Amino acid sequence: MVFHGNGRTLYLLSELSADVQVLDWDPGEELLTYRQGLPLDPPDFPGTRSGAELKMSRDGRFLYASSRGGNTLVVFAVDQQTGLLTLVQRIPCGG
Repeated sequence: MVFHGNGRTLYLLSELSADVQVLDWDPGEELLTYRQGLPLDPPDFPGTRSGAELKMSRDGRFLYASSRGGNTLVVFAVDQQTGLLTLVQRIPCGG
């Protein structure tokens, strides 16, 4: 899990399904609300899916995730108003 610098958006990487979920955190209610889910691997990926690591850029503009199954580094742009993600690229990392 990684919090955005705004302290209200949480990004969760699921190892077994290899997807990133965007959640809103309400500290007053102590409640997480699902907002978005994006896969690390393309829809036609034939192998075993497995997420590994999740990191936020220092400026909060990008979220980086690694996929063991696809042997890729996945880059998402972070919308600074909503916290939602947009896929930028998948970079093969060679294993």
